Amino acid sequence: MKISDVQFREAMDSAPDAMFLADESGLVLFANRQVEPLLGYRPEELVGRSIDALLPDQLRAHHAAHRADYRHDPRTRPMGSGLELHARHKLGHHVPVEISLSPIPTFEGTVICAAVRDISERRNNERLLVAARDAA
Repeated sequence: MKISDVQFREAMDSAPDAMFLADESGLVLFANRQVEPLLGYRPEELVGRSIDALLPDQLRAHHAAHRADYRHDPRTRPMGSGLELHARHKLGHHVPVEISLSPIPTFEGTVICAAVRDISERRNNERLLVAARDAA
């Protein structure tokens, strides 16, 4: 069974997380609707832009090297295991996120699918637990 472009977009838009497709150079090919509530961008604003626009300023310089490393060993995995990751909102503030990467081989090269999940509530709950433990 082959799915149409419309079916693909509907499937991606129904995902609970912000979803991006980017080429190997980091240019956004697709973004779903969940990008807007998470990062303030309409999906069409990101298509054709570098994924680096969504990184905090201090991380942009090193991201090209991380993309190059991933190109040498593309596999489905969480990004930045053990690190606190943040995405840059359109308004400039940072949003704590969890990111999973999946390579998709195509005739034109590998496309990277990134699922980005807001973990603000989880981080808040973790801080509350630590504060409660410290107060006990």
